[in-house]
Amino acid sequence: MPSPDRPLVTAVIPCRNEARYIGPCLESLVRCDYPKDRLEVLVCDGLSEDGTRDTVAGYAARHSFIRLVDNPRRITPCAMNAGIREARGDVIMPMGAHALYSPSYISQLVAALEETGADNVGGVLVTLPANGTPLARALAVGLSHPFGVGNSYFRIGAAERRLVDTVPFGCYRRAVFDRIGVFDEELVRNQDDELNARLLKQGGRIMLIPEVVSHYYARGSLGQVARMFYQYGYFKPLRAGRDGRPRPRGVAGADCRRGHRRRLPRRSPRGRRPGGSTPRRALRRGAAAGVPHAALLVWLGLPHRRAGARFREAATAASGRIGPTIAMTPPVAVASFGYHEVTDHPGTAGFQRPGALPYKHTGEAFARNLDAIAAASCPPERVTDLDLTRPGRHVLLTFDDGGKSAVPIGDALAARGWKGHFFIVTSLIGSRTFLTGPEIRYLHRCGHVVGSHSDTHPDIFREQPWDRMIEEWRISRDKLAELLGAPCRTASVPGGDS
Repeated sequence: MPSPDRPLVTAVIPCRNEARYIGPCLESLVRCDYPKDRLEVLVCDGLSEDGTRDTVAGYAARHSFIRLVDNPRRITPCAMNAGIREARGDVIMPMGAHALYSPSYISQLVAALEETGADNVGGVLVTLPANGTPLARALAVGLSHPFGVGNSYFRIGAAERRLVDTVPFGCYRRAVFDRIGVFDEELVRNQDDELNARLLKQGGRIMLIPEVVSHYYARGSLGQVARMFYQYGYFKPLRAGRDGRPRPRGVAGADCRRGHRRRLPRRSPRGRRPGGSTPRRALRRGAAAGVPHAALLVWLGLPHRRAGARFREAATAASGRIGPTIAMTPPVAVASFGYHEVTDHPGTAGFQRPGALPYKHTGEAFARNLDAIAAASCPPERVTDLDLTRPGRHVLLTFDDGGKSAVPIGDALAARGWKGHFFIVTSLIGSRTFLTGPEIRYLHRCGHVVGSHSDTHPDIFREQPWDRMIEEWRISRDKLAELLGAPCRTASVPGGDS
């Protein structure tokens, strides 16, 4: 498309004290392939004090399409609205200062906006660790997994374009803001969710474009993640009051009225919030938490405190007779460490979609993990060997999907005298980056537990209809039983939730 025929695009980047990230973010936009005479980038800064403004000013001096806009109110929705007021573009793209954008990011989304006729389009968000520490890497994984973020397709990926209720950042037609208004400045968090809910309520369409990818740096500590999700949970009922959804009882109440300004409560001197609720406790109370949980391992025939009744009933129906129920006594502790692929060449093993990359360990990282487990003097066991009627501590190692790296993983465990659990997506057996039948039989002969990870790997298993759940387990169980010549009695839930 010739440059004059392309719409003028305004990228709006709210930020405050982002000196570490704003330079790489702007550099990725400088390198984008969208014509610079059809692009303006507005960095709406909340009076930063860490050198952010100097970095932006330097880029603005070298690139005429970048401009610094003041946001004296210092919160995100005010920054977004300041940018919209200043914008000259026919297309407006909110962007995050913590993110990096591929060279074709803008051009792909603008093209998708025209192709689909949607009012807002967005891509998939690949979450990167804030630094190289194990905790930061774990947080990045948790923020990319259904067990941590539920059915957020923009975080876990999707196989094809689909209508959704929200996308990260977004690419809007300017007419959307003329029609439904701008961001709600009373919402310090969740303002994009509220805007998109308003758009859907008025008949708009939001489309996820999974082939478009941006990379986002997660928070680097538990405290930062806890505070972020505490804020999400605090402002969620306020946002619900905007779009007519029922508000949780006892939360926000009449303060959800438009025009009543609510801010986050200040910390007391001891670091607690009013009512004695710390961010960590708020996460435990059931807000959507991005901190990764232990891997969910379901042994058909054994109750699991995290396995919902609906899944257990489906598993029972699929397995026929699965044996007596065993009661787990309080002194029993079972830690299950969940992995996917271990490879230095991610393109050779497992799923190849962008959302799968954070779950692939390098060989060196995996070896460090095994060394740490060995040092704990609690060697990994097979779930089928456990006696859960006796007190004790147990460690399990599980590997989901059945990618090509499973055989060397099994050999590495065997070299230490350990056994693992390998859960297979049976519809993918024999495909390019997944195990073949003989390789699966080899793992079984080596003494590892081979079980089902469903037949087709639905990303959010709990969203499947009842009959589909049963059918997934039945087909997968039968395929493995035929392949191994033995009943299949173990399984792991796709998506990590139940």
